[in-house]
Amino acid sequence: MNPLLNTAVKAVRAAGDIITQSIEHLEKIRISQNDSNQIVTDVDKGSFSRIEYILKKNYPEHAVITKDQLENFEQNTTSSHVWVVDPLDGTFNFINNLPFYAISLSLLVNSKTELAVIYDPIQQELFSAIRGSGATLNGKRIRVNNSKATLDRALIGFELPYNDEIAGYSKVIAKFIENNSLIRTIGTSSLNFAYVACNRLNGFIAPNLTKSHMLAGSLIVKEAGGLVSDFHGTEEYMESCNIVATNVKLLKPVLQLIN
Repeated sequence: MNPLLNTAVKAVRAAGDIITQSIEHLEKIRISQNDSNQIVTDVDKGSFSRIEYILKKNYPEHAVITKDQLENFEQNTTSSHVWVVDPLDGTFNFINNLPFYAISLSLLVNSKTELAVIYDPIQQELFSAIRGSGATLNGKRIRVNNSKATLDRALIGFELPYNDEIAGYSKVIAKFIENNSLIRTIGTSSLNFAYVACNRLNGFIAPNLTKSHMLAGSLIVKEAGGLVSDFHGTEEYMESCNIVATNVKLLKPVLQLIN
């Protein structure tokens, strides 16, 4: 195994142990809000600390940051290797004991995502990708389903916005339902990307994702043979924060409904 990937896998599995061990004591978990008004638990913090320790032990010259530090860090860093950690994607699911959450870890080399890991500690499913080397689930190669060419009975994952844009976005969802698509919302963007990559979902659509939420998932989908774009079919999704992940044949009909 690639030594960088091997270290990343060790880190997320160790953090996953912290998360699963805390499930039996959810009532004792401390919950607060960060500077972005997002819910954060002491489990998030413990997960990040474990990942940071393992990465720094093996690669002391690398930077390790949280998802919330990414924007400002990109402008000020002198490090060529930056690990971006989402220690618990799906915090609301976690604190409500809904078993859809994951750890997301990306390695940026000179600001380009070169390695990605998404780990579901409940199912013990580890999705990974290295740029140019394909994507895997628990070590076995995965591919998107490029035979699915129509929206009829297509299984589409959606990430719902939390703000006043929900009214307009609900009209988009209605269009997919009218075209006989099957809609799923699991509340964890990293798992939506992973499920597209391994052919559990035919597509994933999300507005206003943070950059950190897109880094690992977009690389895994691409390395599994899928396509990732913004809502206008360009690769500017990191700037617009609106993203579509699907197969080659479904991208055009998906974009037509969105627009």
